Amino acid sequence: MNPVRVWGNGCYDVFHFGHANFIRQAKLMGDVMIAGVHGDADIMQNKGKPVMDEVERARMISAVRWVDEIEENIPYGNVLKTLDDYNCDFCVHGDDIARDANGNDIYQECKEKNRFRECKRTEGISTTELIDRILLGTDMNFFGPEFTRKGSKIKSRIMPQEYYEQKIKEFTPPNLFPKEGDTILYTQGVFDLMHSGHVDYLEKCKKSGKNGFLIVGILGDEEVNRIYGTYPITNAYERALALLSCRYVDQVIIGVSFYVTEEIITKHKVDYVCHGKVWDCPDDPYAVPKERNIYRVVDSGSDMTTEMIIERIVSHAGMYYVRNTKKSESLFSGQTPSIAPQESVN
Repeated sequence: MNPVRVWGNGCYDVFHFGHANFIRQAKLMGDVMIAGVHGDADIMQNKGKPVMDEVERARMISAVRWVDEIEENIPYGNVLKTLDDYNCDFCVHGDDIARDANGNDIYQECKEKNRFRECKRTEGISTTELIDRILLGTDMNFFGPEFTRKGSKIKSRIMPQEYYEQKIKEFTPPNLFPKEGDTILYTQGVFDLMHSGHVDYLEKCKKSGKNGFLIVGILGDEEVNRIYGTYPITNAYERALALLSCRYVDQVIIGVSFYVTEEIITKHKVDYVCHGKVWDCPDDPYAVPKERNIYRVVDSGSDMTTEMIIERIVSHAGMYYVRNTKKSESLFSGQTPSIAPQESVN
């Protein structure tokens, strides 16, 4: 029998674990998962200006462990023709209707031809919600001087713990523990609003050792606030799930200390501790691995940062605020905008 080819197109803008969960669910319906990433012009015409460009979005989605093939610059509509163009059996979308600029269901033809499958939309996370969080992190004064580009003044909302525990089970890769002969590599950080720069860095980390087994430690929300003075946009569970969806990550440890400890190195039999060339630490947390001569600097080759993503949204805050007032899932839904969409801060 021929393998069942599953198609999942999307904007995949400002990546989060909900995108990964959609792809994971779609992959379970067939054998080969093809992710189609919409081009910037199509998104602009049908949904408004994307935060991330199509190259950044495609790079991020290409790293999701359940993606087998990726296609870029995919048109927003005409999905039935796209299925034929890429030899796919059916497409998958969440249990919400995706409409084009004219209000039409872009999957209607696929539904009529029985080439559409539905999956459950992931609760508690969406691009709309992330934009809400960034705007709300300014105490509703997103043109004011109080805003910091590094994070939010407020903690992000948290779903019940059992919800995240179930998702972690679903996302955890099968090879949870290293094998004999693996090089155990460790890196840690905040990894907020996971993006293409993180992917480039994680790939380089994993490939920096023979048979690399990459363990990623993430700082808890309170530890981030203690060190940097702001909370991350995405909470520790959301950041862990985004990392677990990445094909270059083998294991995630939630809630590590800012300082890389002897305990972490010994417990996990770490061969090398990696850190990027971009230094954003108020203090040096790598004294222990440096003393043991197991510290490595890994150059991702990317200049993308979480701060850049926040800056893009804040710089067009009026536009994103007005757009979110029209979305039912937004905390700004139904508000009457008192600012023009083109207003922004410099």
